[in-house]
Amino acid sequence: MASLLAVADLGALLRWSGLVRGPAPQSTAIVCPDALVAEVIEYLRVRHDDRVGPMLSDLAGVEMAVERFYPSGDMSATLTDVAARAPTDLDVTLCSPVALAIKLGLPLVTTSNELAALAHAHVAEVTILGR
Repeated sequence: MASLLAVADLGALLRWSGLVRGPAPQSTAIVCPDALVAEVIEYLRVRHDDRVGPMLSDLAGVEMAVERFYPSGDMSATLTDVAARAPTDLDVTLCSPVALAIKLGLPLVTTSNELAALAHAHVAEVTILGR
């Protein structure tokens, strides 16, 4: 069953906004931690060979697609707990959607099996988007 509102990780966000092909979250709206903005910019930087104009255009589309970006500082204690349980090679920034889902009590939509495994113990609903 699709949820009305869900937290998206980077992969789900890129699909939701149409930047990457593949199944998108089956939600009415998504929210994300603001920490993902830098990750989106890094993706756009590579995609557009550092050309600022196309990067800004796609970034505006991403920002309009997200219902709300939550400040990462508001969930720092939760993110610390999640990071302590995460594999050491998993970037803490990429763990921030799990912390947000825990903090808000919302479902998590992810493209990562690692994030899904990390979230299962503390998030009531976790959806892994297929390829």
